[in-house]
Amino acid sequence: MKQLKPTRRQFVATSAAAFIPYVFTPQAHASDEPKSKNDRLTIGAIGMRHRGSFVTHKALPYGDVVALCDVDQQIAEKAKEEFGGKADLYEDYRALLDRQDIDVVIIATPDHWHAVQAIDACFAEKDVFLEKPLALTIDEGKLLCKVVKQTGRVVQVGNWRR
Repeated sequence: MKQLKPTRRQFVATSAAAFIPYVFTPQAHASDEPKSKNDRLTIGAIGMRHRGSFVTHKALPYGDVVALCDVDQQIAEKAKEEFGGKADLYEDYRALLDRQDIDVVIIATPDHWHAVQAIDACFAEKDVFLEKPLALTIDEGKLLCKVVKQTGRVVQVGNWRR
């Protein structure tokens, strides 16, 4: 007996039928969000101009912003108000990393700081989200990869516009 192969159209229709009900329901997005206050992450953000504020806003469904860092005091104050006025402000990112209550650090500083701050965050036992590029040189990237393996931290690089 000859076995019939489905056409590409039939395959796509069958696959979509299984996939679409989950993706386009309110439960799909809600399943990623924390179920209780105890599950929410505490977030520290470094670099609050433009992209830093944008990315931090995207993290709000998953955690609470408790600390903000920017070398420009006016930008830091503006960001504090933007995120509810409760976050502590820091001028030096290392002081933010010293806090034991921060779970995740968002890094949106100028490119030449990315690898250094991500490495410091890993050693401070923080998970990291940073904007591209991961590093400026291949050697910086290799060093960061080594530190991530050594510390067991999670590092994610955002590439939003590509």
